[in-house]
Amino acid sequence: MIFKSLHLFSQNVCKNRILTDKSLENKKDFDILFIQKPPWSFICTIPSFSSEEGYILVDAPNHLDWLTCVSLSERIFSITKTSAIFLNNSSIFYMINIYSDNHQTALKYLKNTEANLHNVLVMTENFNIKNR
Repeated sequence: MIFKSLHLFSQNVCKNRILTDKSLENKKDFDILFIQKPPWSFICTIPSFSSEEGYILVDAPNHLDWLTCVSLSERIFSITKTSAIFLNNSSIFYMINIYSDNHQTALKYLKNTEANLHNVLVMTENFNIKNR
């Protein structure tokens, strides 16, 4: 697996819509953005046969130049340039963005689990570890 260059940017935006929008607009020289604590917003109400109120649709910020790749939780999401193509001769690799809560849940999981972290290309983190 060979990458000539791969530029990553990781930031905790603390649910700040302006900071997120500025990052999406101004970080175009990066290939991948790892955003922690994104500002999820109301998109619309979806009509439903089972609920008179309908379902509320929320989503992370979007930008025409970026494509949301992974959004597994409301605390993190990863996006890549819409023009980026990553070829690696059919190898599987992982880029991991970890955000842990105030109880260090992610850190404890990694410590107490025999996590298989083979083929990790890059790992970014915000473990929320405070000096005590």
